[in-house]
Amino acid sequence: MQIREARPADAVELAHIWREFARHYAEIDPDAFRVPEEEGLAEWIDTGIRRSEPLRCSLVAEIDGAVAGFAVGVIIEPVEDAERQLLADLGRRRLGIDAIATAEAFRRRGVATALMQVLEQWGRDRGAVVVMSETHAQSPLSIPFWEHRMGYARRSVRFIKRL
Repeated sequence: MQIREARPADAVELAHIWREFARHYAEIDPDAFRVPEEEGLAEWIDTGIRRSEPLRCSLVAEIDGAVAGFAVGVIIEPVEDAERQLLADLGRRRLGIDAIATAEAFRRRGVATALMQVLEQWGRDRGAVVVMSETHAQSPLSIPFWEHRMGYARRSVRFIKRL
């Protein structure tokens, strides 16, 4: 397995994985998730890859020449008024995980683990002292991954109510 920066040429395969990922979550909670339209999705992803931002990292895992998964992280600076905030992490440089997904054909082969290890090191190298990710509470894939495989701890709960 090779972990590398995402390239514009990956956009079609990443769009396919993104839609697989969306189908998984739409099955769990169809009220909260939907499968994005295929038309224009690869172009949207291509635009994101081409946008060069020093505090954003887009990674791809490749196995035998095929894109097996991807991860996107961003450095989040401390908030301006951190000394007045209740949450201590708001005063720290953080690594936020925007997305991580593994193609169905490559699940349970360490793809997401490898991607996260590289992304965590990328964050450390840029001064991040904490990493945060969010997932659906009912996901049979992501909850065990974050808690057991990666050693993350649940810290908060988000409540939602439709109006």
